Amino acid sequence: GYSCFDSPEQAVLVVGDRIEDLMEKKVNTPAKFVVWKCGSSCSGHNPRDVQKWIQDVASYYKKINS
Repeated sequence: GYSCFDSPEQAVLVVGDRIEDLMEKKVNTPAKFVVWKCGSSCSGHNPRDVQKWIQDVASYYKKINS
């Protein structure tokens, strides 16, 4: 959903800009993309939750890049 945005269009714009910014910083794999979930450190997150997040992102990553 886009519940934290004013509209679907704003969600696409904000998320797209964030992805572009991360790609410019060479954040280009699902494992590196975990910065989206954790920020600078995942130490305060449950390791299983972090791994599940990476797996979910990897699933979409494969679909986009195939």
